[in-house]
Amino acid sequence: MNLNNEKLNELEKWINEYLEKQNTNEVHKKDKYDHSKRTAKIAKQIYQNNKLLEVAMKFHDIGRFIQYEKIKSFDDKILSHYILGKQFIEDQEKNNNIPPSEELNMIKYVIRYHMGINYVPKKELININEETLNLISSSSIVDSVDNGCIGATYYIEREILNDEKHYKEINPDLDMKNVSDDVLAYYLNNEKFDKLKCCKTYADYLLYAIILLIDSLKNVNNTDKLIQIIEKENSINKYIRLINKYIKEPISERCILHLKHIYKYYKMTK
Repeated sequence: MNLNNEKLNELEKWINEYLEKQNTNEVHKKDKYDHSKRTAKIAKQIYQNNKLLEVAMKFHDIGRFIQYEKIKSFDDKILSHYILGKQFIEDQEKNNNIPPSEELNMIKYVIRYHMGINYVPKKELININEETLNLISSSSIVDSVDNGCIGATYYIEREILNDEKHYKEINPDLDMKNVSDDVLAYYLNNEKFDKLKCCKTYADYLLYAIILLIDSLKNVNNTDKLIQIIEKENSINKYIRLINKYIKEPISERCILHLKHIYKYYKMTK
């Protein structure tokens, strides 16, 4: 596909203006604003000369702002930001606030499925062209890099505290510092898992964030750049502090040893 640079510039101008409106003193919205800006920057660092991906990353979490306005939470079990975001952009198209284009159609797929290609229904998958599938895949990796290596170590604690009431509504008797058996198994096997299906406690969500870091190390080709990001952010030590705070012993010790071991492995071998 030959990109229409004029259309892409129009889309970037629109999303930049939208994001600036979200850049407020409200800390949770500010977190998502920062995340959107960082992911665009990471896309440029890891995937050079991919302007469409950079713009798509600015769009990808637009549903988070709407989600927070509606429920004051980022809990997708209550209201999916993936669906909200895609619907919002489609509404903007219908109201002639965003001009339709092939580039925007591809970005809508990123908004809906930036958790990864595995989440695209098979019936829909067969109708998506290869270039769009590659864009979805790349967006998922970039999102994981920021959430796992940078963002989560800043805002995961705030999200845990903010979402406490929602977790307790789901299961008020659940021990939030306990790791679910299936989540621990995925973590120790370095396997990315479905957050919505598997995470039940604070501890589960924390291990999900860490597995995004591990998944990034496995999948990013430009590992040197990724290691630089992790070292600059002091991500490993920040996660160790969070594990000690939000996961009970002796599981916390096991999780810390695993994180140190797997990071050392990728740092030495890639």
